[in-house]
Amino acid sequence: MPGTLHRHGHGMVHRSALGEHEVSGELPPGPGTLVFRHESVRVHSAGTAGAAISGTVTEARVMGARQRLRIDPDAGGASVWAEVDLAQPFPPGSRISIDVPIEARHVILGIARDPGRVPIAAPATQDWQPQR
Repeated sequence: MPGTLHRHGHGMVHRSALGEHEVSGELPPGPGTLVFRHESVRVHSAGTAGAAISGTVTEARVMGARQRLRIDPDAGGASVWAEVDLAQPFPPGSRISIDVPIEARHVILGIARDPGRVPIAAPATQDWQPQR
């Protein structure tokens, strides 16, 4: 999820559609991509208080006892993938809200142009370079 790194006090803060969170490590100000694992995304019914992003489920795949969802945020930008228990079904077209726990968020430098090549989980201090 694209965003920006800004100085805040004696540290750095990453701002994106998921809000702001402090970033550890020595990162320069500028563009930064927020990455997280799809199983860390919490999916709620639309309008749930405290959820950061609203969107629409555009794809749902059953994978054993789990369901993998592709969510297009209302604000636009990159789709978000989430994995939920089948006991909580969200078919395509479902209006939902999502959030990601702070401890599951990681920031890599730059803006990922090809989400398929972004490391799924990267420490906040890792320099990201596109794979060629």
